[in-house]
Amino acid sequence: MSVLEVSTAPRTLRSGVFPISIVVAGALVALLVTGDPTFVLVPVIAATVLWAAYNAPMRWTMIALLALAVFADITPHNPVTKDIWVSIASPWQATLLENLNKVSRIEALKVSGMEVALLALALLAALRATVRHSVDQRDRVPAPKVLVIALAISCAAVLWLGFLGAARGGDMRQAFWQCRQLLWMPAFAGLFCYALQGPRDLRVLLVALTATSCAKVAMAAYFVLRVARPFGVEPPTATSHNDTVLYVVVLATWAAIAIDKPSFARIAMAAAVWGWTLFGVALNHRRTAYVSLAATLLLLLIGLSGRARRRALFVSLACLPVLLPYLALARHRSYGIFTPAAHLWSAIEQKDLSSATRDIENFNLVVTMKQHRLIGSGWGHEYIELVKGDDISKAFEQYRYIAHNSVLWLLGIGGEVGFTLLGLPLVVGAFLAARARTFARTNGERVAAFAVIAVIACYLLQAWSDMGVISWTASGLLACALALGGKLAVSSGAWPHPTRASEQAT
Repeated sequence: MSVLEVSTAPRTLRSGVFPISIVVAGALVALLVTGDPTFVLVPVIAATVLWAAYNAPMRWTMIALLALAVFADITPHNPVTKDIWVSIASPWQATLLENLNKVSRIEALKVSGMEVALLALALLAALRATVRHSVDQRDRVPAPKVLVIALAISCAAVLWLGFLGAARGGDMRQAFWQCRQLLWMPAFAGLFCYALQGPRDLRVLLVALTATSCAKVAMAAYFVLRVARPFGVEPPTATSHNDTVLYVVVLATWAAIAIDKPSFARIAMAAAVWGWTLFGVALNHRRTAYVSLAATLLLLLIGLSGRARRRALFVSLACLPVLLPYLALARHRSYGIFTPAAHLWSAIEQKDLSSATRDIENFNLVVTMKQHRLIGSGWGHEYIELVKGDDISKAFEQYRYIAHNSVLWLLGIGGEVGFTLLGLPLVVGAFLAARARTFARTNGERVAAFAVIAVIACYLLQAWSDMGVISWTASGLLACALALGGKLAVSSGAWPHPTRASEQAT
């Protein structure tokens, strides 16, 4: 053994002993605090994840975190089946999307694993920027300053409405639940702005979200067909209300891939994804999904040009002889293959009990909005229930603090000024994506720009119909889309490059 080997061996040993000792100490603390031996694995898993996250490019970590959060977003199932069905996503849901005090039994941990992960990633990004670590800098397209400013203004608006609500005697405990995702969404988008390289990340994002969507459809199929229906239960939703955004974005993006530059492989893959995902949409029983799908396909048709638009129009006209009779027959049939069209008719006609209840809520939200029309009431306040609908307080005690229609609800919370500031990133993101699609030079850039627009449209429709702004799935997908749209605008030349613009100014 050489002198060099002798001198370096103890140093290597000492460098490994310190982190290992921390993991062992963490495992002992977890055992003493919880009394459950299974929690000994938590520090080990956490240390492994932290080591991987520290050394890997942050875009991989961010994409993995988004996919895992979307996969974990599962609505609690029917009371009849909750004792016989525990989905494989449940542990991730409890760890990522719910408060950690439920898992750790430490009452002070009233934050979710998602919030801890985002804070840790923000600290890691700050550390890498300070030491000028190059792992995230290689070939990275910067985000436009206008998007960063819009995100900062939105975050400031959330905080300002918190101060306003507290000054007006609002319940700050309820305010935490009202603005949680709205406060974190700009930070989530900012981390994606730091982490994503640019248009080249679309392929990885598409694979991750498509795989997540297909996995959730498989989970929904097993739950509905093998667990619920054998017990005579028809669940109102198979996975989550928020999967509307996931499913529709995946469907719309693959439609754009197949139409914009068709080939046998693209069409075959798109057909397979469409068949499986539409099966999941049908199992999930959310009529907003059909409205969102129709809206995004219409946006796709409007955005196409040249040969792609002619192909889409030809396919649409060729489908009319089948589509029109199908829609007509579904007017009075709501079973089997007619279920999707029946949901679409239900959304158009609005004659069911659910629609009547939403009309009452919307009326009450408009009444509330008129009380503080300019600057709103701030967080922590209930909406005015002038007209009493069905009592849902037993199922959802906070229903007057968090309304189903997030758009009208936020108009009451923030008024015209606050609502505008909160929605500024969506306006800027849609503008940048639309310009990027116009300036796009490749098929990949055109598809990516449309995917950004599709996410924003689905987010707004979900916000209008079903509490979309308090969803980690919708907020995470929106954050990723905003960052991707901004980078697309810069890389395609639709928006000035921040660094080059500052160099030219000096």
